[in-house]
Amino acid sequence: MSTFTQIEVNNCAKGVAYRFVGETEDHICVMIKVFGVHILPGEIDSRRLKAFCQRLSQLKHKNLLDILGLADDDFIKDKFLSLIIPYLPTENINLFLEKLLREPERQAVPVASLKRRWVEEIAVGLKYLHDKGVTHGILHTGNVLIDDQGSVRLTDYGLEWIAEASQPPGGPFHPFGGPLRCMTPEVHDPEAFGLPIIIKPTLACDMYSYGASTCYEIYAYKEPFAELTLLKAYRQILGGVRPTRPVTTNGRGTDDVSDFIWSIMTRFWVQQAKDRPSVHEVVEFFCNREDALIPRNVVMTSTLTSEFYDNQRGNPPVLFQYVV
Repeated sequence: MSTFTQIEVNNCAKGVAYRFVGETEDHICVMIKVFGVHILPGEIDSRRLKAFCQRLSQLKHKNLLDILGLADDDFIKDKFLSLIIPYLPTENINLFLEKLLREPERQAVPVASLKRRWVEEIAVGLKYLHDKGVTHGILHTGNVLIDDQGSVRLTDYGLEWIAEASQPPGGPFHPFGGPLRCMTPEVHDPEAFGLPIIIKPTLACDMYSYGASTCYEIYAYKEPFAELTLLKAYRQILGGVRPTRPVTTNGRGTDDVSDFIWSIMTRFWVQQAKDRPSVHEVVEFFCNREDALIPRNVVMTSTLTSEFYDNQRGNPPVLFQYVV
């Protein structure tokens, strides 16, 4: 492995995320992303973690950014969780939109059309993860990247489960979290919903994040309740209040929220997890429209039964149990 250069430092839910860029021996440009989560010592923990990351590395989809593996211990001296991923020299969807608005001459395709395409592609990528028994866990616009073809690439998926694998068997689970305004009501106050104090991410959590965080931010250019303090936003979410429909502000173009897109957002904002539609339903919503961008065969590739989504809507099935 060649020398890696630090290119960016971001605050994240578990400390600091460092990014290093370099090349493999095969001259493939990759990035090492270092999260603020300690990997506890012990051979068994290491084997569990590597086995899980190996399984995640088998996930291949045009709307996912691949996970190539774990960084070598010689590189990460402080035993932080560190993943190797392809280097994508583009921005997350927020920064990409900001650039398009600042430089309208770059808009080969109308922004409204791009947004519609992106919310569909996010749903398709999320469907692939759910079909494979993986929750994203912390879906928001910060981990939705745009590649050099203008397509969505989801990243940071499965991190909640990697974090759990890095703890001793039977040890406490410490979630990554995410933007507080984008978290589900049951994550904000699990006990109010009859859940354990700390819960693992579920399929229903992903669907709330898809509507309340990701789609909303794409169209509103801001997080839900961005005008409120965190405490007030927290109270609104727990009280069942949701953001109002975005309107045009200073010519930023947020009037392109169609009735169809708004109805999709609001369907995933319901308070009870069991009442949120599955990702298969939203993909089918898109496919059944005359202006659909998603091929019909995408809906027909599910590997999980409808019973799983109707009755479980919880943690992933046994595909990702740990191998010790």
